[in-house]
Amino acid sequence: MKKTTKNVMLTPEQYIRQKARTLPLGQCYMNKNWFISGIAIGVVSRCHTKGTYTVGIFQMDTFCSGINECKIEFSIDKSNYTNLINYLTENFKIEPVTYTEVHNLIYGAMEFGEEAGFTLPNAFHLAKFILEEDTEDIPLINYQYGKNGKHFLLAENESELDTFMPHLISHLGKENILFTIYGCNQVFRGEDFYDRHTRALMRSLVEQMNKKEENYPIEAYSYVHPEYPSTLQVKHQELADALYSQKNTLFLTEDKIKEILALPHEELRADLEQILLYETGKTADQINEDQYSNKGTTLLHCLILLGELGYKESLPTILETLCQKKEYYDFHLGVLLNEIYVPTLYLLGKEQLDKFYEFLQIPGLYTFARYLVFPAVIQVAIQHPERREEVIEWFRKVLTFYKDKVVEKKCCDGNLIGLLTIDLFKIKAVELLPELKALFETGGVDTTCCGNYEQVEKKMKDSNPFNITYQFDIFKRYEELHERYDKIAAEEAEIAQQAQEAQDAQTVSNEEVTDVEEMVEPKVEEVAAEETEVEAPKAKKKAKTATKSKTTKTKEKAEKAPKAEKVEKTPKTAKAKKAAKEETESSVKETKPKTKKTTAKKSKAADTEEK
Repeated sequence: MKKTTKNVMLTPEQYIRQKARTLPLGQCYMNKNWFISGIAIGVVSRCHTKGTYTVGIFQMDTFCSGINECKIEFSIDKSNYTNLINYLTENFKIEPVTYTEVHNLIYGAMEFGEEAGFTLPNAFHLAKFILEEDTEDIPLINYQYGKNGKHFLLAENESELDTFMPHLISHLGKENILFTIYGCNQVFRGEDFYDRHTRALMRSLVEQMNKKEENYPIEAYSYVHPEYPSTLQVKHQELADALYSQKNTLFLTEDKIKEILALPHEELRADLEQILLYETGKTADQINEDQYSNKGTTLLHCLILLGELGYKESLPTILETLCQKKEYYDFHLGVLLNEIYVPTLYLLGKEQLDKFYEFLQIPGLYTFARYLVFPAVIQVAIQHPERREEVIEWFRKVLTFYKDKVVEKKCCDGNLIGLLTIDLFKIKAVELLPELKALFETGGVDTTCCGNYEQVEKKMKDSNPFNITYQFDIFKRYEELHERYDKIAAEEAEIAQQAQEAQDAQTVSNEEVTDVEEMVEPKVEEVAAEETEVEAPKAKKKAKTATKSKTTKTKEKAEKAPKAEKVEKTPKTAKAKKAAKEETESSVKETKPKTKKTTAKKSKAADTEEK
């Protein structure tokens, strides 16, 4: 009897690992002006025989930290592939290049970031299988990374400076680093990081620069919240125990989710809302040190679980949590604010858009919390195309309401209108151009966020809609959080340890600064030859530097592979869009590094650092 062989279906992750490199290479892309902004985007595609494409998108910080983020689109059809490339072309100015060019850019950035002690994103260990192996078969190209031969940190603020400079110093030494803060046009040496005079000068320069720049302040926070529960009373104590357990920080296992969802849904909803409001009450006014040291993710779990239950009666409670101060969101959710709230708002509010409109009329809210309603409503048009006209009319009503409010910054501000405009690109809302024009004519819209009206009109008419992919299934939402948590935990532990070591090493020298020394002005002019004016995007946080040739091929390290990540096609923040815009509009006159093949070996110093 003849044996039959069963066809085994591979998961996307298995397929990429086992077969991606056997697929023909498709068109590759990268942005040619990355050496000005420090933001590089590399795109590599593979062509399936059935006419679909698997695409790897690599975002790199060429000033300091190397590869920041990787995204994978697996076996997408031609239409989605075209939309993806159109979006990246319009927002990041990518251009077609040879595979050799993008290969060297990616692997060179990887080496450069690793020199400074930055770890690769987990997603790279899967995305690298879309690339060819880094062997001598790929011709070498000499790319320059960083600025003036050193790693260069362009920090958003002093807090970020204090976080990353000790890390860089511990890996590279003070002599190999330059740094500054956004808004300051002076670059400082690593040796000056612990000098109080330099810090004072930096603050002064930032203040002077900020006075000259056009400013779009956000609406002042003035919301007076109601009384929240001061004690926690729930029917199912086992639920509270699970959500407050340190074991369940950030994510819940599949078994635990099923166990929770097995509770009577009405009772579960009531308990989740009670916990949500109780946690809000504890952190609405102030957050003390004890709370930070015992920080959990209880509120995050409540938001996801309430979204899964889908009771429209829970929407007012969710909206109440969107009426809090900035510190509340930084404490509870941090960078996860958008991806936690938007799916839940969509799931609970898709049939009651009027509730969203009422919420938007509350004055004195935190702008970036208020904003989250808009991407949720955009999802209604995306998930239910037949409701597009309803969504357009809802936005028309909102824009008309904002016309008389934006200048006085009541219920909205210029930042909010700019972010809203960007969201309308996603559904190509050309019907709303008259209302947008009226808003832009008030002079109150933040044009640094979305461009002036002429640019908005052109983009709205000419661009293809491109949408962020949100997860609405609770198991997939937690799966993504699990992967992100593993990455964040590892990176934060390493940075915290090395930052502490560097700070401890400087304690003695800091204490020896005398009153006489305080009268001495820092001799910044002595390093003028190696410093340069900085005009880089505000979104650039971990910028850095060191002119580095990619000279030797790196061997892939055997590492445990993470699960395939779901790809988000667009950055979530307006800062990222602003970065893309400034990247191409920058008037910085800088000589583009020449590219050439090279077989030169790394210096002994570089080899020593790597060891």
